[in-house]
Amino acid sequence: MKNSLYVYRDVAKILDSMDEIFSLPALSSVLIAMTAEFRVGYILAFSKEISPASYYYFLLTGIHFLSIQLLIMFPGSIVNEKARCVSHFLLYRIPRNEEDLKCEFKKDLKQEKYLTLWKIYPLSRSLIIASLGTVVTYGILIGTLGKEP
Repeated sequence: MKNSLYVYRDVAKILDSMDEIFSLPALSSVLIAMTAEFRVGYILAFSKEISPASYYYFLLTGIHFLSIQLLIMFPGSIVNEKARCVSHFLLYRIPRNEEDLKCEFKKDLKQEKYLTLWKIYPLSRSLIIASLGTVVTYGILIGTLGKEP
């Protein structure tokens, strides 16, 4: 059990350092991908004269940026879910007769470690759905601006 707790502590430190180093690049990549998805979707939906070759080009570009966004957000949300599960599991697996061990690791296990987007949003499944919904909603709003009723 003691080895598991030491491994968890090491993994939590790595998770913290990854969040420190990569949270800003992850946020900028997600924002760029969402902007590109919006632009491509707008062109595909509202462009009057688009050739079939251009249509497929824009479609593949949109798929490319969507995959970039999802390749950043899905693994991060899965890591956050698993880290939360492991910390809860380990907290209750410490034997009651090991009070010194419990005191040593209780602080580490109570602090939840998350991968975030620049310390603003912890990555989660709901954030993935919300980001895709935001792109669609803004597309509908901007697409209907300037149209006569």
